[in-house]
Amino acid sequence: MRARLRRAVAPLRGNPHYLRFFVAGRINTFGSTMATGAVAFTVLACGAGAPGIATVMLAQMVATIVLTPILGTVADRLPRVTAMACAGGVVTVTLAVEAVLAASGRAAVWNLAVTAAVAAGAGALSGGAGAGVSRDLVPVRQLPAANALTKLTMYAIRMVGPPVGGAVVAGAGPAAGLGANAVLTGISVLVLRGVRVPPVRRARAGFAAETRQGWQAITTRTWLWSHTLAGAVLVPFWHLAFFILGPAHAAAHHGGAAAWGWITAAFAAGMAAGAAVSLLAEPRRAMWVACAGSSLLALPPVAFAVRAPLGGAMAAAAAGAGGLAMAMVAWRSAVQQQVPADLQGRVTNYTDTVQVAAAPGVYLLTGPLLAAAGATGTLLVCACVIAVAGLAPLLLRSVRCVRLVGDPDAVLSRPC
Repeated sequence: MRARLRRAVAPLRGNPHYLRFFVAGRINTFGSTMATGAVAFTVLACGAGAPGIATVMLAQMVATIVLTPILGTVADRLPRVTAMACAGGVVTVTLAVEAVLAASGRAAVWNLAVTAAVAAGAGALSGGAGAGVSRDLVPVRQLPAANALTKLTMYAIRMVGPPVGGAVVAGAGPAAGLGANAVLTGISVLVLRGVRVPPVRRARAGFAAETRQGWQAITTRTWLWSHTLAGAVLVPFWHLAFFILGPAHAAAHHGGAAAWGWITAAFAAGMAAGAAVSLLAEPRRAMWVACAGSSLLALPPVAFAVRAPLGGAMAAAAAGAGGLAMAMVAWRSAVQQQVPADLQGRVTNYTDTVQVAAAPGVYLLTGPLLAAAGATGTLLVCACVIAVAGLAPLLLRSVRCVRLVGDPDAVLSRPC
């Protein structure tokens, strides 16, 4: 066990630049949890109600879908830490603006939608750049451990941060939560600026050509495009089942917001547990783990559909989250090992965009689905779609063959 623990924390030992990158990320995560609900309560204070919250969320989602592919190419063309620091600076400013708007009473749906869209764009640039930093700083064999450590600590913070942030927002108002997020995001940028990443050799081919290269990197790898397409089906139905129908189910059958809080807390705990399993068990069959783990997200909607007691719903949420965490670690590690370093930002941003692109359309289907099948039927439809979409890529032999090993060249050259 001691040897396993040493391997688990190996990415952080004797690697000061990755340690600094890791700490900066955790500070940023804690800052974002401090603002839990702050924007929503700012919108409510404006008198805009739920439609206003939906408008702000829609602006954020549209900006993400439109800008993420473009900014993936930008992230691959710039020094990665510089791109992340610039994006973090933009987010810090937008959060500060939101805090001032909330404190001064000048917040409105339109200006909050604008700041949300700007922050989403900055997040897309930071995500694309950050996708390759671990690849650049951590030895290839340690990448699964690095990804698992990231997920484990991220969700451990998300178990603690929301109650703290909620208390801040409840006690001092939304402006305080937004201001705290701005301060912590700014601190994370200062920490990040000390990270030094080895330069990545890039073949310049023009912006449009480099954007196409990112897409070609996906379409020429069967395991990559098949799992991405599966995610494009799975993710929207998961959002519908858990984030839209879940709170309504908790209100109707478990007493309301407090029960939903317990279910989401169980989900966060499951994510942390799944990351811990990935960290200690070191599974190597990347796509088996990614596909099987994703399919476990069918468990919560099934529990909701059969009206399981609160404990059962919490257990289902934790199990589904555990599978999701293992899937995310395996998937991210496979991309880092098998995709060339200079394409990390483009491939990551393309796959992320494809997986959420259909979400608005599925959201629009919520009303017709509920009218046709009722809440129980809709939840069961979602569960079936999630399970089938999650497992479908395993029908392809080239997907089943992908493994995580120490030498990425061995993975790419192994006959399959």
